Amino acid sequence: MLLAADLDAGKKPQQSDLFLDLDPRGESLLAKRLTDSLGSDSHSIELAVDVDRDGSTFDLITKLPDASDEHFISTSKELALLLTKAQNAGTIKAGICVVLTGTMGSNS
Repeated sequence: MLLAADLDAGKKPQQSDLFLDLDPRGESLLAKRLTDSLGSDSHSIELAVDVDRDGSTFDLITKLPDASDEHFISTSKELALLLTKAQNAGTIKAGICVVLTGTMGSNS
């Protein structure tokens, strides 16, 4: 676990510059975890945004759908660092940041 002092000393979360293509088993597991977390019948997520200024988590997330591969990776890294800092502040339980790219909408 990284501590605030670790971040000040220049330690950062483990990150990668690569995209990971999930095999069918991985896709199925991820879909199940997301469905279990979000509720399969809701088809939506309620969201209340308190901070939407430049550089905020919300601001960064809204830039991801249209980002180039390079910008997607760099923004994902910024998000992971924001998560690490928040976890060190004690406001969020320790966890991981997974940033996905894909398609959305009807299959028909």
